[in-house]
Amino acid sequence: RTQLDSLRSSRLGESRAPTPKDVAGLLVGIVRLADPTLAEHLEATSILSRRIAIRMELDSAQVARTELAALLHDLGHVRTPRLTFSTGLIDSERENIAEHTADAEGLFASIPAFAPLAPIVRAHHERFDGSGGPDGLIRDAIPLEARIIAVADSFHSMTSLVGSRSSTIIQDVLESIERRSCRVFDPAPVGAMLSIFRSRQGMRDAA
Repeated sequence: RTQLDSLRSSRLGESRAPTPKDVAGLLVGIVRLADPTLAEHLEATSILSRRIAIRMELDSAQVARTELAALLHDLGHVRTPRLTFSTGLIDSERENIAEHTADAEGLFASIPAFAPLAPIVRAHHERFDGSGGPDGLIRDAIPLEARIIAVADSFHSMTSLVGSRSSTIIQDVLESIERRSCRVFDPAPVGAMLSIFRSRQGMRDAA
């Protein structure tokens, strides 16, 4: 009996409160039950955002914040249809952006552990030249993490839209994003993403 009580106590001592990343994973798991495509998009965008942040040599806190915000960036689409990253925004798309980013921002702002993510999630559809939404932020007024997520988000959305991730499609998407650098996208994360994919291609060619 004494040994059993000791074992139970040790197990209780090993238990820990869930981290924000644990909670985010749970939220994405719930989303997957209703919308597997959205869950896949959240996870893929998070992975690529993390890789871009690392390639940009951001500090560990920024990398973690970027990864987590990317994992949650489109949760507002639980009640609004997802957008593809179009070259121009019509009124209905602007309304969609305002709704889904505000929904997510309000949710995260009310939770202390997620509050730092709220402005990032709100700004992930802003554009480098100020033509995005919901607030028309420009350049450095857009959180860096949001600028990174915008690039990763667009890459996954565009490759998903054509239903293929062949090397040719990936190259076409990368070129499309590169053409919109300095207008839609911050050139720094665009350059980092291009470097990631080009280094992979170089390794494949060498093999």
